[in-house]
Amino acid sequence: MSSDLAPVRYRLSRKVARHISLLTVSVAVVIALIITVMVAAAHGSGALELIIMGVCAVLVIGFVVVMYTGVVVRCDATGYAVRMVRGAGVKRAAWNDVSGASATYVHDIPVFLLELKDGRTTSIPVSLLETDRDEFARQMQRRLGEAQGTRPL
Repeated sequence: MSSDLAPVRYRLSRKVARHISLLTVSVAVVIALIITVMVAAAHGSGALELIIMGVCAVLVIGFVVVMYTGVVVRCDATGYAVRMVRGAGVKRAAWNDVSGASATYVHDIPVFLLELKDGRTTSIPVSLLETDRDEFARQMQRRLGEAQGTRPL
């Protein structure tokens, strides 16, 4: 069956990205200050400290950009892929390999659970996504149904 659903990407929630970015910047600043103090005590040169600060700044800016633009879930007519979620289970599968899908809780965290025919699962914590959790579940169910040739009731 041919899908009329366009590929879609679900990005990391801005709130989560902001928290991760703040933590990253804080850690980078502390590390840069420690290294700068150590280098200054050993060499007394200002050039090396500036280089260290510049490298740390570039790394932090790159990480923050990835956090705000990073795709967590990608879906198309053939299947789905999950990134940046540790413990998600199966990171990529075809819709034809999925036997069921449900919205549930794992350790009191709301997740969308995709069950594969071979018994493995994919858990997607919906609070990580920059989308409404009910809309995400509806879209995933719709894509799964279309790929498997079923219609919603």
